Amino acid sequence: MKNKIGIIALLFVALLAIPMVAFAETDDTNSISDDMANEIRIMGDPLGAHVRLLQLEKSFTRNVLTGQIVIDVINKNHPDANTTAAGTTLDELEALADELRTIIENTDTNTSVQEFVEMKKQGITLTQEFREQTRSLLTSTDKQEIRERVKAIDKNELKSISNQIEYMRGQFNAGKIEALLRLLGANNTQLMQKIRDGNATKQEVGDAVTAAHNALSPQQQAAVDSLLKENAIKRIIGEKEIIKKGKEKLAERVLERKQNRMEKLSKWYQKRAENANKNGFEKRGERMEKLSEKIKELSDKLVEERLRGRQRGSDD
Repeated sequence: MKNKIGIIALLFVALLAIPMVAFAETDDTNSISDDMANEIRIMGDPLGAHVRLLQLEKSFTRNVLTGQIVIDVINKNHPDANTTAAGTTLDELEALADELRTIIENTDTNTSVQEFVEMKKQGITLTQEFREQTRSLLTSTDKQEIRERVKAIDKNELKSISNQIEYMRGQFNAGKIEALLRLLGANNTQLMQKIRDGNATKQEVGDAVTAAHNALSPQQQAAVDSLLKENAIKRIIGEKEIIKKGKEKLAERVLERKQNRMEKLSKWYQKRAENANKNGFEKRGERMEKLSEKIKELSDKLVEERLRGRQRGSDD
């Protein structure tokens, strides 16, 4: 019996160590990795979905801020270097981060799984593109300067979102453990507060769950174990559905989101061009117009690619 409750306890206690979103993944738009599948398992729960979206926002924000430092160092140390392509990629990543913030503010748990997968895929692709576009422009001295400046990001710019993540993670974990203890006929207000504060250890939670289970009569234990097993099966089925939903028409969804974002980016560059021309900065205005036209061409190509993809799908 102890082994059985030990396994059950570990399933719940594992929630206390929700990992950060991994960002070193393949940019293959036709599938999701095992790591990403594990990340989206908790997104059937509104709090779990919120945690994952906040973690992704933190990754995006960190990459954007790091990218801005990279461009700044290149422009300062190598004024003749061409950073136009890298700057455009960084603008696109920043637009993606802004889009994610809007989603978080209006979280719909029915769509957040798909949006998480789509946006993470695009974030990985854009980050990889930016690194390729700037790698040859950086010296070892530049890289050291960048590393020193990036250290301050986590302490300053990302502190607020890090605090939000820890708060939501504490709420998520406490809710799960509290529900388990309630099922076992127990209540532990002090432990719940420690979990919410992020100060509870796995050992403490495991001991509390085991003690509550051992306090039940043999008949009660059997009934609870049966219900826990049933709930575990339902949860596994639900997680599989979440992963399946995340995979559905993934490549098409990624293309559509990218095309919509590039349309907005093209209009944004055009607006910047108009403002520059209005204020007498003709050369800057001309550069912004060219970027707007280039982005518009890429957007049109994505529309054509989406249409070809749908045609191939209908032929199949």
